[in-house]
Amino acid sequence: MLHDLVRAHRIDAVNVDTLVVRMPEKELETVDSRDMPNICVQHLLAVMLIDGTVTFQSAHDRARMRDPAVLAVRARIQARGDPALSDHLRRWRCAMRIVLKDGRELEGETLSAKGGFDNPLSREDEEAKALDLIGPVLGTRVAETLIRTIWHFDEVRDVRELRPLLAPH
Repeated sequence: MLHDLVRAHRIDAVNVDTLVVRMPEKELETVDSRDMPNICVQHLLAVMLIDGTVTFQSAHDRARMRDPAVLAVRARIQARGDPALSDHLRRWRCAMRIVLKDGRELEGETLSAKGGFDNPLSREDEEAKALDLIGPVLGTRVAETLIRTIWHFDEVRDVRELRPLLAPH
């Protein structure tokens, strides 16, 4: 949800005074102020505000958890449990309120995590995620070719044509 707000309103860490994220209490127990970068909700939101996105690499970069710039943004982020967001289906529900330094307030809520059945990724988002994950292994050019080929898999005459695209260089 933060990614969508960042894109829609063209905001970044410099613009944000405070960010309050609310989620079901049980889910908050898992992600609140954790010492693992890819699980700590405050850290991931700070990285999103600074970078404009979260990549596999940035989500797993332990050194950034000590980066003074990330810590300064993280200090403006609060995570709170909200029983009203609890869901018997345990969907990843979340509400967010951002107060910008110019006084504007932005709010958003999602009933399920981006990429889930109830909140699917767009094709553009799927391609960006795939490139982020396989690009470092296969190289950007090969990864882009593989992604294009997979989108048109029904046109592949022989599955062995994929072999050169699946071997790291």
